[in-house]
Amino acid sequence: LGDGMVLGPTVGVGASGEHECFPGTLSIGTVVLEGVLVELVRSALPPPGSDRPRPFRGVVVVNGHGGNVEATTRAAALLTDEGRDVLVWHPRVPGGDSHAGATETSMLLHLCPEAVDLTRAEVGSTARWRDIGDAVRCFQVGERDNPWKKAYLRERIRDAGGEKAHSTQKPEALLYRVILSSSNPGDVVLDPFFGSGTTGAVAKKLHRRWIGIERDPGYIQVAQQRIDAITPEPLDDGVFDVRDRRRLQPRIPFASLLEQGLLQPGQTLWFRQDKARTAHIKPDGKLRLRDGFEGSIHQAGRHLMNGSPCNGWDHWYFAAGNSEMRPIDDLRQVIRDSAQDS
Repeated sequence: LGDGMVLGPTVGVGASGEHECFPGTLSIGTVVLEGVLVELVRSALPPPGSDRPRPFRGVVVVNGHGGNVEATTRAAALLTDEGRDVLVWHPRVPGGDSHAGATETSMLLHLCPEAVDLTRAEVGSTARWRDIGDAVRCFQVGERDNPWKKAYLRERIRDAGGEKAHSTQKPEALLYRVILSSSNPGDVVLDPFFGSGTTGAVAKKLHRRWIGIERDPGYIQVAQQRIDAITPEPLDDGVFDVRDRRRLQPRIPFASLLEQGLLQPGQTLWFRQDKARTAHIKPDGKLRLRDGFEGSIHQAGRHLMNGSPCNGWDHWYFAAGNSEMRPIDDLRQVIRDSAQDS
């Protein structure tokens, strides 16, 4: 795939219960798929602080089926809470219906046209291309009240004669999402095909530095004038920094609370301070419930919640003295504070 990248195994059967009426459809269900993904990633990424070899920096789970979204999202949340670097990628089309809809059919027509039954095709828009071309390039035709489409058509740059200054100008809304999700204020954004300067315009508004490469002198002039006309709001780090502060903190595995002596093997924890729902801490950091179920703080919590997602740090409580119960997340913060002081 590339330097330092390895293609992992494909999970051939996913969560497709909604298609069970289709002949030949197999499904392992959401719960089982989540468990498979969790164990695969655990085998590739040891927890922080482990003395096991760490051959990979992180894992990217690529999902191509809408029925798997819940399982992949829940698996990634659990693994992230355990301190493992995991990302999930799903194919998305702005304004499109990428799961069993017109967009998916269009993609299949391009990739494998013989797999599409064209005898069932219906006539679409009969409008002239000159009237709908701008919208078709970025959005599905027919969404007359789509605010993204209206904003895109408003920002279309035209020359002195009223013609489009660039034939494939990208909508700022698209670049806004890309730049905001992949950079921070002060970072440098590179666009090697700068065109009309949409990347630079959005980068300037978000207080990113930018480098644009373009060989057409006419487009360079359009981009320069466009960007020079932008006056961004003053930079305020507290306003423009949108990173999740919790994810920036050091990741602490639950077993560290035992290693640091903040909790003890065999100690009792209470789920949501409910004295009827308890667990005992095993020496390896797993919890054992009254019914014999064993798993991480997240798995044990999800078991008690009948499969619903659970962040164990917020739901499990320990006895802090004077009959007071405190969430175990307080102990995780003690380790973080100690690390900062040192």
